[in-house]
Amino acid sequence: MLDNTWVVKKFTGVAFSSTCLILCACGGSPQMPKSVSPTLVSLAVTPATADVPLGQTVQFKVMGMYSDNTSKEMTQSAVWTTSESKVTTVDQSGLATSTGVGQAQVTATVGAVQAKAALTVSNAALTSILVTPATSSVALGQNAQLTATGIFTDKTTQDVTGLVTWSSSQPSVATVNSAGLATSKSVGKAIITATLRSMSSSNQLSVAPAALVGIAVTSDRPLAPIGTTVQFTAKGTFTDGSVHDLTNSVAWSSSPSAIASVSSVGLVTAKAVGTANVTATQGAAHGTSPLTISAAALLTLSVTSSNSAIPLGTTSQFTAKGKFTDSSIQDLSKSVNWSSSPSGIVTISAQGLATSNAVGAATVTAAVGAIHGTAMLTVSPAALLTIDVSSTNSSFPLGTTQQLIATGHFTDRHTGDITKTVTWVSTSPKIVSVTNRGLAAALAAGTATITASATGSSSGMLSGKLVLAVSAPQLTSIDISPAKPVVPLGSRQSLIATGTFTDGSNKDITRTVTWTVDNSDVATVSSAGIATAKKVGTTPVRSTLQGVSGAALLTVQPMASVGYFTTPKTNQDTAVRITNPAVTGKDVCAMLYVFDQDQQMTECCGCQVSQDGLRTLSVNKDLLSNPLTGVRSLSGTITLVPAEYASNTSCNASAITPSGKTLAWSTHVQSVSATVSTVTEDAFSATPLSDTESSSLQAQCYFVQQLGSGHGVCSCGTGK
Repeated sequence: MLDNTWVVKKFTGVAFSSTCLILCACGGSPQMPKSVSPTLVSLAVTPATADVPLGQTVQFKVMGMYSDNTSKEMTQSAVWTTSESKVTTVDQSGLATSTGVGQAQVTATVGAVQAKAALTVSNAALTSILVTPATSSVALGQNAQLTATGIFTDKTTQDVTGLVTWSSSQPSVATVNSAGLATSKSVGKAIITATLRSMSSSNQLSVAPAALVGIAVTSDRPLAPIGTTVQFTAKGTFTDGSVHDLTNSVAWSSSPSAIASVSSVGLVTAKAVGTANVTATQGAAHGTSPLTISAAALLTLSVTSSNSAIPLGTTSQFTAKGKFTDSSIQDLSKSVNWSSSPSGIVTISAQGLATSNAVGAATVTAAVGAIHGTAMLTVSPAALLTIDVSSTNSSFPLGTTQQLIATGHFTDRHTGDITKTVTWVSTSPKIVSVTNRGLAAALAAGTATITASATGSSSGMLSGKLVLAVSAPQLTSIDISPAKPVVPLGSRQSLIATGTFTDGSNKDITRTVTWTVDNSDVATVSSAGIATAKKVGTTPVRSTLQGVSGAALLTVQPMASVGYFTTPKTNQDTAVRITNPAVTGKDVCAMLYVFDQDQQMTECCGCQVSQDGLRTLSVNKDLLSNPLTGVRSLSGTITLVPAEYASNTSCNASAITPSGKTLAWSTHVQSVSATVSTVTEDAFSATPLSDTESSSLQAQCYFVQQLGSGHGVCSCGTGK
């Protein structure tokens, strides 16, 4: 066939008869056939059209139609070709195999005769579904993911899990969702089917009882001191979500075992400091929890003290001993927290030393965290420790007494006067006697030992001693006489100091005392007790000897001078002269008050007299020329009062402050006969001026000035 085809093709266009061709083909000499053979007229390919999915094959056949109207299958002898090898291939038996989606023509050729068929290749078509796994088993509560795989005509596979329709034969045993996830519901078996179009595939799902999936190990605390136990618990979580206590059914272990051991029921005993892992195991499931072992922990505290009762002010040492989880006992006195209640009775240091502060009973507590121990301490009143005996002087004068003081030093560090509670004894009662209240009396010269005794803190007798010496009598007081001396200005006064002694004797000590004056401007006192008045006023005067003083209030009284006058029948005049001896060192006012024979004030005035100055007044012209009544006096008296000038520079005689000293004298005309007279000169007489007299003079002068309308005011003459 191939050779013939080749020959036909080789000699196409050459006109040979068929007979010739046959002969030539047979390789013989041309001969004339005996008869004419039928010739191939046409070919017919079946199927004429075909439509297959990718991956499938189509068997084409070809029938030859001859000139004698006969036919013959020529499939095996035809030459098969394809127009699109990417769509299909065709072998020499007419079997076309699809290779790609599309259209192609398949041609069968026999000699010069051809026939064609149309082949359309569509997408690969699903041929079957495979559900995997084919069988599965889950524990109750678990899920099983099923996968549906589509097998196609092109031998390819595709995951069609999300395309198929899933169903369960026993929804009460297991359900399946659209994604192929089967969920167990109860123990049993169910057929899970995946369906796509008319194809389906199934899986048998077995649901077993819930299985243990995990173990959680817990304890009541993560930290345990040595010697203690910790209960561990194992809880199993199952596939159906249930949780069961497996504490008594799991296998317990601890690692390292030297740190902690564990019993078959999960009770762990702490053995050494460190961390141990406690594990519970059942089958393939296990759970672990760490346990930290710390040093032994304190269980109890016991508190004791050196004394259960102490006097106020003393101390008691408390001791705190702790019992630990490992059965050891330790002294914790310096590490516990100490306290006492109620507050105020005792204070306790960080080392457990209790110091008493007040009488009463206190509870002393030692605490470490929530653990504490207590003990009672009673504080009694402070007890006497020592006695000191003291006095004002270790030597006291004959005839005197002095109070002795017994001072007790107590346990609370306070000191107290126990004079009235001790027992007093004198070793020489004829020299010094002592009362039961500690009053010592000096009876004779010499020394004596005084003892004060009392019961002490240890119930024994305590005593304190003091040696007293009796000395000579001593000055106790000084009296000054006169007690209220009044000394006229410029005058002197003798003062006497009398001393009284401890033995009751008195003595004139005027010349042995020290005299002092508080205000020496008012007066001075000499060492012999002579007081000299210098300025009107008052000042305390003191006499001092051996630390003893006496005092008197000395008053310096102002002085007034009094003179008289007579008016002679002749026209002779007399004069009054006034000088300022500068006792105060300042100018003075000479206040003049003129009285008539009836002792009525007729004129008054004040005249400045300078220091050491001299002022002369005419009796007729200055003192008698301007009487209040207008009637000139024939005789009378003149009172002269020196007064302060600085505060009364106008020398107004109606408002004076008596001060200073003046000397005055006057001349007098004495008639010897009717025709003969003689002139004499007399000094004014000095006299003390009382406050009453001073006030009276000022008041009368004031009325003279007010009533006189210019009359009644004298003038000051000449000088200064």
